[in-house]
Amino acid sequence: MSMLLMPAGLAFAVCLVLVPPLMWVARRVNLLDVPDGRRKTHTKPVPLIGGLAIFAAICVALAAARFLSADAAEWFRTSAVSLPGLLVAAAVLCLLGLADDRFVLRGRHKLVGQMVAVAMVIFDSGSIQNLDFFGVNVPLGIFSMPFTAFWLLGAINSLNLIDGMDGMIGCVGTVIAAAIALMALWAGNMAAALVALTLLGAIAGFLCFNLPPAKIYMGDCGSMLIGLFVGVLSLHSALKGPTTVMLSVSVALLAVPIFDTTAAIARRTLTGRSIYTTDQGHLHHCLQRSGLSGRRTLVLVSSLCLLTGVGALASLALQRQFLAAVATAAVVGILVVSRLFGYAEFLLLRKRIAAIVVRLRYGNDKGRTHEVCVRLQGSADWQELWHTFTDAAAQLQLSSIRLDVSVPAIHEDFHARWERLDSAADEAQHWKVEIPLSLRGRSIGRLDIQGMRDEVPVFEKIAILGKIAEDVEQAVALMAEARGLSDRPGVHPPSLRPAPKVGAAQHV
Repeated sequence: MSMLLMPAGLAFAVCLVLVPPLMWVARRVNLLDVPDGRRKTHTKPVPLIGGLAIFAAICVALAAARFLSADAAEWFRTSAVSLPGLLVAAAVLCLLGLADDRFVLRGRHKLVGQMVAVAMVIFDSGSIQNLDFFGVNVPLGIFSMPFTAFWLLGAINSLNLIDGMDGMIGCVGTVIAAAIALMALWAGNMAAALVALTLLGAIAGFLCFNLPPAKIYMGDCGSMLIGLFVGVLSLHSALKGPTTVMLSVSVALLAVPIFDTTAAIARRTLTGRSIYTTDQGHLHHCLQRSGLSGRRTLVLVSSLCLLTGVGALASLALQRQFLAAVATAAVVGILVVSRLFGYAEFLLLRKRIAAIVVRLRYGNDKGRTHEVCVRLQGSADWQELWHTFTDAAAQLQLSSIRLDVSVPAIHEDFHARWERLDSAADEAQHWKVEIPLSLRGRSIGRLDIQGMRDEVPVFEKIAILGKIAEDVEQAVALMAEARGLSDRPGVHPPSLRPAPKVGAAQHV
């Protein structure tokens, strides 16, 4: 046990020592997270180099264990966890994360770098050959490497996406690392337990500077690094055989980050946005908007991770995978049913399924329409303004209309779509236009319109809809102005009631 705890203590100490000088370096090279008043609402620039301290602490501690302890050397020699490949892949992610923190890389470029790191791990440590799914063995065959790569990429990005507030990634990473260490010890996988405890020690040292109010952020460098380690260890700690993983156990370990990432992808995909789009719809954003303080949000999210971790450990110890599934379902159910998180995404998915069912049932019935209207975030009532659009769409014989409004600065996000089921006519007869929406020179969304050519000139229809779009911008501007004073009791956002001039457009 002392051989397991000593590297963790060393990683903790090294991280404590490295963080202050790295903060100085970050300020000198301008590696800072600068507040923008929109998504980044902290009060002053914060160094973005904490991940480098975590990586250095892990390398020093594992190197000391590997070369100074015969027991640790033997554990790594007989383990499926290949330390050199893991550390080289982690170094690649650190460099990628530092580049992104400094220069802001495009999402697809980051994905390529992540794939390179994942390929290194798979090349050095191999891939998962079989899945044990509630007692049923599923051989992966030719899908072995793709599945392993998919899992590792998912872990890297889910931990990266959940890193959005002071202390969040540190607390989540600590709980997951502790659960993995206990599972690995139970399974007799000493190498995985040592790596997990070393990771835990390094994160704990970083947390001393990252709890609210944070003095330093780990940046993409740290969050992707933790995601890689957690992804690899979650597979190796849930082994039922040399190359067989109990899938429900691995999923339970990462249930909270996976749910947050899945909801983000669903939210963006179902609203027609890029999956790389940033928003304030993540778990911690929603919990804070519900009234929880930063520290209480950390406690709640950590408790949810602890619940799924206990479920995973119980499943491994008792060989009852349903316990992990129950814990995962309980966490997801609590968040969705309480409407703390995931309810808007559930509505979007339900309405998309309903649209498919309606189209299959009624085909292209003339005059039948389908509508989706979901407030993803915020408290404003968008219904009346949206009905102005749908009334105009019916009067102007439009085929479809979609409104997207996303204003992170005031925590408002709205999506609505209306379409005629009989609009699948000759594409040559269609006209399309996109009207961008802006507030103080910044994009806040867009209005996409499609219609059929008829006796009414297209430019007249666009002019009418443009007037309504202008009302959206004016309403958001008024709301932003009011929200600037919303900290005072009794100050409420204005109604989104459309201006009187739009009423005439409804009768065209």
